[in-house]
Amino acid sequence: MPHEDTFLERDSKPTSIKKLEESGLLREEIIEQIKLQQPLYLALLSTGLLIVGLALQPSISGLTACLLPLLGFSVALKIGAHDLRTGQLAFYLKRILYSPWEITRRVLWSGTCLSPLERQILEDQGIAVTDALQTEARKLLPVFPHLHSLSNILLILTLEGTGDGLLVLRTYSAMPDPLTVFVWVLALLCSVLSIPPLLRMRVR
Repeated sequence: MPHEDTFLERDSKPTSIKKLEESGLLREEIIEQIKLQQPLYLALLSTGLLIVGLALQPSISGLTACLLPLLGFSVALKIGAHDLRTGQLAFYLKRILYSPWEITRRVLWSGTCLSPLERQILEDQGIAVTDALQTEARKLLPVFPHLHSLSNILLILTLEGTGDGLLVLRTYSAMPDPLTVFVWVLALLCSVLSIPPLLRMRVR
């Protein structure tokens, strides 16, 4: 028998969010993505200091220090995922929805040039990016660029470097024990692989 559409299949239409409704929701998600990094930062700092304290104890195996690079690598991947999501949302707001805020923000604080289409959008919204406005906006530039990323890099690489150093100092006498060699390689690999997610600036 041929398939017969039901009443629901014939008459129902999929609902969708209109572009004007999306803008506010997406900006809220960007803020949430940034907020989620703060607990990660504090958790890594607290747990890292605890592991350093344990690794310094003579009664505890020096291999414990390997936990720092492993933990740092895991957090680096998680932070990279949050930054990627934030970058994707900002890209959609600017290039698809043509959010006046995203366009203006990049001009004032990122130094990007306006395209003819972006100029027209700002003119339609009554937004004028004057030289005087840009001069005033420069007062709100951060002391260092990419402050969130810089703080994450410093914390993670410092803890991982401390873990690698403690691991070598505490287990050097056991070389060339296979387990020690494996842990050294694992710790170094985690430290090296943590760098790309942190250096690839994917924040807005």
